[in-house]
Amino acid sequence: MQDEQYKNIPLGLAALMAQSPGALSGYSALSEDAKAQLLRRARNVASRKEMRAIVDELEHGAAN
Repeated sequence: MQDEQYKNIPLGLAALMAQSPGALSGYSALSEDAKAQLLRRARNVASRKEMRAIVDELEHGAAN
């Protein structure tokens, strides 16, 4: 089920990715290891700006 891959995403990341189809596509294209690493980063952000940077990386393919 597709929803399963998104259930562990932090709320702030999910909210920003929902506004960015490119970021959603970028996330979907990541390997499982890359997704896990990205989620660890997202859980440790200290600001919305940091979270936005993660989403921007996904959008532009830099999160691989």
